[in-house]
Amino acid sequence: MFTCDMLEDIQGKDWFAAFRILVDQFSKHNHEIRVVGGAVRDILSGVSPHDIDICCTAAPDEIVDICKKEDIIYWETGIQHGTITVFKKRQVFEITSLRQDRLENDEKICVYGKSFEEDAKRRDFTINTMSMDVNCKVYDYFDGEADLKARSLKFTENADNRIKEDPLRILRYFRFMAREDLDFNMDESYLSLFERYSKRLEKVSGERIWSEISKILRSKKAGRVVSQMNQCQIFESIGMGTIPPHIIEDIDFSAQTPSCDKDIRVALVLGLLLRHDKAILEEVCTKWKVSKKTKLVSHRFCLDYIKHSTIQHKIEIYEQVYLNPEKFSEEHLTRLQYLKFDKAVLREVVTQDDIQEFEKFTLPTFPFSKEMFAKIPSFKSKQKPVLDRLRKLWVKSGFTMSLEDLMRKVES
Repeated sequence: MFTCDMLEDIQGKDWFAAFRILVDQFSKHNHEIRVVGGAVRDILSGVSPHDIDICCTAAPDEIVDICKKEDIIYWETGIQHGTITVFKKRQVFEITSLRQDRLENDEKICVYGKSFEEDAKRRDFTINTMSMDVNCKVYDYFDGEADLKARSLKFTENADNRIKEDPLRILRYFRFMAREDLDFNMDESYLSLFERYSKRLEKVSGERIWSEISKILRSKKAGRVVSQMNQCQIFESIGMGTIPPHIIEDIDFSAQTPSCDKDIRVALVLGLLLRHDKAILEEVCTKWKVSKKTKLVSHRFCLDYIKHSTIQHKIEIYEQVYLNPEKFSEEHLTRLQYLKFDKAVLREVVTQDDIQEFEKFTLPTFPFSKEMFAKIPSFKSKQKPVLDRLRKLWVKSGFTMSLEDLMRKVES
């Protein structure tokens, strides 16, 4: 459970102050809300949670009714799935009605419920089944905290059932294995299970596949995880074919480049994985609806690009970006990240002294993220133009504008 220092830290967070107000407002209507899932897992791990998800004993229409009566700003973002997005004290929360499985005519269906334990049964891994109330009491129905401490990633109850319900959980398992901050140990007994059900991934939508794969490729542990996925024939099932061993070794080597921006790294590793076959790369990018920027960088790193790029072209990129930093542009920044990732390219174009100096160079990182807009529907139609405008302002400032500076621009 929480130490005194952890309790003090949690209760001092802005999101917790907003959560406390919501608890009071919902309790007036005889309903309980708790923080659930990944937020509780991350807090117990000493990691700052990215999102705070809440579950509630009220049904979706009751949540909306409470929001109206308590004058809570809300959006019916996923009401068909039982989720309402609320805004309280500059904090955004997703509140979801509790769910449980029920048998009807020998068929299992999902209905809204009142039990946090029944809701926890439906979650993928034991570490995600915990919930926390406003007094910071943790409700742990499936020994999630013990598994978290033991660095053991286990499916909730029956692994077969969890995977049959949603085959994407195979990729979610590997995504958690790739998390650098949690450092889980692989349960090898699952590998045969993953291989048995890997074909079911063929029916999962490309967007959902890419959502998980991109998070795996972003990790410095990608090489090891890709190797484990290869054993289970995962890549064959999602249309990438078997990954050659020497490419996995290259991914491990690339992880030694700490300065590479994580989004660019995803594109580069994807290109590295498929550099032996440009046609598959094209097909995968289309099927998974990969962004144009990611696709472009991946193509540049494909074998075809590397083979036909002249040394002079590489020297020009290096000189434009590194030797003339005052001429920086966003395109140059992308190219610089490409060069920092591919040390073999650097060795071809510069001296060892230059490489050492180059490695000291810190890449500027755009401080604003699209996730900051994602849960606010009023920004959905404006998200791209606003982000584009902010990025141009940041580049124009010489990459000096802070997150606070950019936030002021958004508010204005």
